[in-house]
Amino acid sequence: MNASQPARFDLLETPLLRGTSLLEASAGTGKTYAIAGLFVRLILEADLSVHEILAVTYTEAATAELRQRIRQTLVNALKTFSGQPTDDGFLRALVEKHAAAKAEMTSRLERALGCFDQAAIYTIHGFCQRTLQDRAFESGALFDVELVTEQSAIMREIAEDYWRKHFYAPRWSAGLRHGTTEAQQQHAVPEAGAPSNIAVRFILKNGFMPEKLLGLFKQCVNHPFLKFHSRVEGKSLDELAHALEQTFNDAREEWKRDKKTIRSLFGSHAGWGNKPYNRDDEMAEHFERLEVCFSATDSDFESLDALEVFRASAIAAGVAKKSKSPAPRHKFFDLCEQLAEAEADFLAALQLDFARFAQDELPRRKQRLKVRSFDDLLMNVYRALQSDAGNALAETLRGKHKAALIDEFQDTDPVQYEIFRRVFAGGKSFLYLIGDPKQAIYAFRGADIFTYMQAANKAERRFTLGENWRSEKKLVEAVNTIFHRPQKPFVFDEIRFDPVVAKARADKEPLLIGGEKESPFQIWFYEREGKSISKIEAEKRLPQIVAGEIARLLNSDARIGDRALKPEDIAVLVPENKHAQLMQDALRAVNVPSVLHTADRKSVV
Repeated sequence: MNASQPARFDLLETPLLRGTSLLEASAGTGKTYAIAGLFVRLILEADLSVHEILAVTYTEAATAELRQRIRQTLVNALKTFSGQPTDDGFLRALVEKHAAAKAEMTSRLERALGCFDQAAIYTIHGFCQRTLQDRAFESGALFDVELVTEQSAIMREIAEDYWRKHFYAPRWSAGLRHGTTEAQQQHAVPEAGAPSNIAVRFILKNGFMPEKLLGLFKQCVNHPFLKFHSRVEGKSLDELAHALEQTFNDAREEWKRDKKTIRSLFGSHAGWGNKPYNRDDEMAEHFERLEVCFSATDSDFESLDALEVFRASAIAAGVAKKSKSPAPRHKFFDLCEQLAEAEADFLAALQLDFARFAQDELPRRKQRLKVRSFDDLLMNVYRALQSDAGNALAETLRGKHKAALIDEFQDTDPVQYEIFRRVFAGGKSFLYLIGDPKQAIYAFRGADIFTYMQAANKAERRFTLGENWRSEKKLVEAVNTIFHRPQKPFVFDEIRFDPVVAKARADKEPLLIGGEKESPFQIWFYEREGKSISKIEAEKRLPQIVAGEIARLLNSDARIGDRALKPEDIAVLVPENKHAQLMQDALRAVNVPSVLHTADRKSVV
């Protein structure tokens, strides 16, 4: 089968084959049910014990739910094989399929339930932690290390230490005002050869304070395979700082030498430029800021923005279309252009230098503190599998777990995928990767779309669950229509949209408003005269409109089947947490209770 063309997955009849099978499941298509069904089939048809089947998902709550669902499916299967009637069509068909070996199948299910407490159902971090504990010698793991759930305090300390070590000195008044506390000022000692006041001013101008360095640090931790490519590779930070300072001084000298001529090239009389170059008042302000910028004693960094206006490229882009005169030229403009390039090079080198310092320093500090994080669990297993003892460790894990069911695979990052691939791919084990490819685009949730694409290309088999059991038929048809119209709705060939068929369970208990069914998919347009709605107005008005509609539904005769519509039946998705709070405030104003579910600043709520 071509891995890029998924076939429909039949939970009963699709053969259980060793190697990698990618099972793509949209929301509502019975993903968890399929995992539980696969678990039962592996018990019955591959004669595996419960501890030989590894099931992995991504949160503690999901792990508990998956464990309960698998166990209940085993219980229901045993009841069905024992002759009890069931409404579950899959279990009825399973009994018919194995009718000739009914006694043996019943015995296998009884054994599975008898030792279900040994079932290997973990979060990904739980699996890695168990691996490091059980295979300490193969993995090289230490015994006396504490697992910490949060390492941001250590990371912040490293970022602040880097700042103090490299950029703090008493003579840098701007740094004192904007970058350090009194305690830091009293105890910090500048490193020999640290950048001058000029370089630090450019650092402050671009906001490269400890907080911004910490943001870069988090990216490095979240993406351990991240590689930096820059034209400054091989050049030292001191060298680039010196080049920046030299170019700044050259520009300052040129301004002082010929400022009168430079001023004469701009303003309403010049006639060649667009705004701001043709505005006397705006140019006067820029000239004034240049004076501040080039002051020998001033440490203000905000005035450095004025240099951007006088870059040769900015001036060339500012020529009016109807102008018959070319852009003015002057050595000062060329120096401002060179200064911008020197600034970019210096900042790139600063980030490279900090990233390398931070990546080296973090494991050293954690080793000294005898702690490790959840990310370390993954990386330690990954490194162990890449080491000289990696083959032995992989073989040991394959011997212990002959099958692996990886739930929510769309959220897998490169480290996690490499662990699963190294251990279970290659045809010796049953490896099922189960997830929704459309959700692989959610990087804020840890997903890596290119990891999913790599897995899709390498899988021996690719399947899709084609029946939606959750939503109304009309809603499924609407979603199919929207995403099936574009040839590549998710840009990449590996991220496909496969239409699903509604099994119409929801239609048996539809949402009725005043006894009538409304369209289950509706798009609202905010009508407004004149220009588009502003962000401020949107954040004020739209939550109120949504809250009003929710209140209308709850206070009307809206019913789902035989019962009244409840607040917990309604979910509101917003882009950011701040919008969730605005939405909750709007609901509170109309006396509708609500609960926020958030993970971080960019969570979908």
